[in-house]
Amino acid sequence: MHRSPERPGGQLVIDSYLRNFGALLQWKYLLRPITRRMRKEALYRIIETVTPPLVPLASMLRRIAGRLGARLVPIVEYSSLGLPAELNVQWSILDTFDMYSPAHDHPQSLATVTRWFEEAGFENVQVRRGFNGVVGSGWRPVGHELPTLR
Repeated sequence: MHRSPERPGGQLVIDSYLRNFGALLQWKYLLRPITRRMRKEALYRIIETVTPPLVPLASMLRRIAGRLGARLVPIVEYSSLGLPAELNVQWSILDTFDMYSPAHDHPQSLATVTRWFEEAGFENVQVRRGFNGVVGSGWRPVGHELPTLR
């Protein structure tokens, strides 16, 4: 049974990138201080130019060293999904842009996400590692007002 999070008894689920040492070494966190200040159109043109020649290199490194190998190149690529080459390049351009363009991306630890739920008075809190990082959920008790955000 799923109830609305606006009403008492509702469930809240969140997903956040994981904050750990490995995350801080990712290309997106190393380059984003520069890329997030760029005009989005200019950033996209650069990515659209640079990514296609890097896809074969990332794919080769993935075959040699797995996911870690693919991460040696500052793009996203999907050769592991068995996509046609043209679609792999298109997805790579779009997801590489998505990786470098956000103004905000604030990874969190499992402990921090757990604390958020507990401080807000949620019950049946579950926080775990998920596909993209941290997934947390909890139920709002009946009769419990959520704190207002400022």
